[in-house]
Amino acid sequence: MIKIFLKFIKEHIKQSTQYLFLIIIANVCIIYQPLLLGNVLSQSSFHFDLQILMFLTLSVITPLVTSYKDRTLNYVTNLMSVDVANNMVNDILHKDILEVKKKTPNFIIRVINNFSWLISAFYLYTFLYTIISLISATIMLFLLSKSNLYLSAFIFMSHLLRLLMIYFVQKKIMNSVEKKIKSENLFFSTLTSYITKLKTIITRSKFKESRQVLEKQMSNHLLSVKSLSVYRSLSSSLGEAGFWLIRFATLLLGLYLSKTMGVTLATLQLAFSYSSEIGSCMQMVSEFMPTYSELKANYAEIQELYRIEDIKRDGYENKFDKIQVRNLEFGYDNNLVLNGINAEMKIGNVYVVKGENGRGKSTFIKIISGIYANYHGEILLNNISLKDYNKESYFDHLITILTQDDLLFEGTIKDNLLSEDEFFIQKVCEYINIGNLERHVLVNGENLSGGEKRKILLARALLDIKRKIPSLVIFDEPTSAIEVDLISKIVNIINQISKKCIVIVISHDDLPFENKVEINL
Repeated sequence: MIKIFLKFIKEHIKQSTQYLFLIIIANVCIIYQPLLLGNVLSQSSFHFDLQILMFLTLSVITPLVTSYKDRTLNYVTNLMSVDVANNMVNDILHKDILEVKKKTPNFIIRVINNFSWLISAFYLYTFLYTIISLISATIMLFLLSKSNLYLSAFIFMSHLLRLLMIYFVQKKIMNSVEKKIKSENLFFSTLTSYITKLKTIITRSKFKESRQVLEKQMSNHLLSVKSLSVYRSLSSSLGEAGFWLIRFATLLLGLYLSKTMGVTLATLQLAFSYSSEIGSCMQMVSEFMPTYSELKANYAEIQELYRIEDIKRDGYENKFDKIQVRNLEFGYDNNLVLNGINAEMKIGNVYVVKGENGRGKSTFIKIISGIYANYHGEILLNNISLKDYNKESYFDHLITILTQDDLLFEGTIKDNLLSEDEFFIQKVCEYINIGNLERHVLVNGENLSGGEKRKILLARALLDIKRKIPSLVIFDEPTSAIEVDLISKIVNIINQISKKCIVIVISHDDLPFENKVEINL
């Protein structure tokens, strides 16, 4: 985990340095301000001089620096959280898709969100603050001991005793955190299944049984949350109550020492001020272990995702002009979908994949496109096995796919075309009748008709083909929901693409392609 933090520091050195500088300055102000006040109080007669001016100036600067430090902490923490989450998503994109699909979207989102926030909060706040706070507390104890060793020792021992009491409660918190995370995962996974399968549950009259399962998981989760909240409340009470008791006891001891040992008013105010700050500094130590425990528990869940095998990221990257499929077999959980498929494809033809629903057309496309790798048989690209290709390069440079369920992002139509070629954007959009490129699109095109979504995805695919001139282009239902007068244009452009690329089409429509070759599954 420390490597993730160090990587962030390296990539965002300016923001990280600024934040560290502000923490140090804030602590210097906190340490130095009571010393200045002590010097003012120790003067035999009150007159306005440089010491008073410095104290008043520092009294104004300290809250300003603290406020700016807190704002910077919030910004840098969010920056690191977003950065870590983005990196994890990129890593997951390079995992075996079939294994990733075994995890629910709810699980993946929660794990990434929780871990990215916890690791940023832990290292930027708890970890960094603990180190600097301990240094500050040591300096304050040293300065106070020079004025009065008894007060310094009393404050240190009192806060140490308070921390030991909190520590025993924190051990209970660490155990409760692990139980809470496990029960939370189980409950939300069950809840996700319940919601996504609600129609099936109702139609099969399984509402009562499903509800019982959900309520059992909910009850277990709430018990773990209740247990954790009890221990956290106790820890907080020990911290706050102990904090004020120590301050009160410090004041009483200081007053007693002023009578018996002649302790000055300046020393009393220094002890009282430092008692609060030392308590706050040492409080950070008590927060370290439970926060680390929660981070570690969430990291264990992240490891579940990272243990999934990566896609192949080395091997051949050559373009190809011929694909051979030999004895292709593929199944889901011992259910054979494709069995003994043979085909040969080359540039110049349009290969139309035919078959009834459920015969594996989409599966065939996912295998050819490299998404599914655990098939039996051979897929040869210019006599080189697809399994020997660099999959990352294959996805990025050698294929373009138009699918039925491709993602539309929140943004304008132009944003969703994923291209910077202004001239060709205008040309493609005019050709397939896409107007108003600045129109706002909701996630997955929720505010668009089926035909509008299809045209945007088609334009995106055509722009991708223009950009990289791939070896293989796959169109899954390219004319679905498209107006009739556009179909001939789409057929024409696919015919043109087939002269430079291997083209595979899945379509329920009988489209009049030139040099059409059917592949029956």
